[in-house]
Amino acid sequence: DGAAVVQLERCQQRQDFGKIAFHGSEIWLVHPAQLDVGLGGQPGGQAAEMRDIRKDGVQPSHGFKVAVGSLITTALMEEVFFHCSAEELHRWSADAPKLTPERRHAQIDQCLKGTTMEDGARKVALAKLLTGEPLRERQELLYAKHDELAEKLRKQLLPYKELKRRFALLGCPTSFEEIGLNVPEWLEYSTLAAGMIRNRYTILDVLTELNVVGPILDRVAKRFSW
Repeated sequence: DGAAVVQLERCQQRQDFGKIAFHGSEIWLVHPAQLDVGLGGQPGGQAAEMRDIRKDGVQPSHGFKVAVGSLITTALMEEVFFHCSAEELHRWSADAPKLTPERRHAQIDQCLKGTTMEDGARKVALAKLLTGEPLRERQELLYAKHDELAEKLRKQLLPYKELKRRFALLGCPTSFEEIGLNVPEWLEYSTLAAGMIRNRYTILDVLTELNVVGPILDRVAKRFSW
């Protein structure tokens, strides 16, 4: 599994996936290899170990968790930027309940309450949470730059199917079941949890700020083979 991580880094050199300007700063969509989506690494791995994830009585290695997490983030990027239009995202966002600080607290409680990550996640998640006019401006920027980001991603992102094929060649797990996880439960949990504990800006923050976590996860679960 260590070889798989090395191969991933060789295949998808850590480039910026569509840097866009925002009020003099920059928004970066971070490389999937830098995310474990709540499945491995620190502090994401702590959540996995606390839930005692096992496959045939054995805990999956960190590298195996990173492999599955990398596939998840790649699938999320493809769904948002290759399979959805800005208009579609805008419509879903308008129909969804707003993510308030109270709702964010409730999500943190749902995913991480009672864990060693709870306090840190609460600070990070609430510090990143935009509301009111700042949120509206960020959403409008993401809608306006959607096609530009999609074009850059097509040039830089190793496609999900190809990434999965290469992982399989290396003997790496390519599904939730292969590391002992249930698909619907962990697809939602890992996406929410990872977005709370990472202070960098990722595809998970795009989903949160556009308020489209639910519909995107539904489509990812159906479109991609887990």
